[in-house]
Amino acid sequence: MIALSLAPAWALQLDVPLLERCERAPVVAVVEVTSDEVRWTDGPRAELETRTWLHVHEVLKGRLDSDTVETVSRGGTLRNGLTQRVEDEATWALDGRYVVFLAPAGDRWRTWGGELGQLRIDRPGRLEAVLAALDVCLD
Repeated sequence: MIALSLAPAWALQLDVPLLERCERAPVVAVVEVTSDEVRWTDGPRAELETRTWLHVHEVLKGRLDSDTVETVSRGGTLRNGLTQRVEDEATWALDGRYVVFLAPAGDRWRTWGGELGQLRIDRPGRLEAVLAALDVCLD
């Protein structure tokens, strides 16, 4: 006999201190979102994934071979409005500026810790505040 539960599922993402995120991520960089693309994944359990391209303004820790980085995250919104939201996954704003904590994901990158792996820095003074907080961790 198989029992199925119809109770809601709960996910828990623990807050990881900023310095710990910096220490764990192989790459930390200042980036700007240039474009994105939402598509269906292949396979029997197809889901939406968002590919996002980031222009790298400055590498703060680690090494990148290009000034453009492609990231991938689960979920997204298609042009027809169909949306799949995945809790704790990074979401991006077109033309938004971020400090990102990156980890390799095959030939692409993912933010380390999902949404914890990105800090929006569009407001005046925000970049300087983040850099001051991360000073101990950076190369």
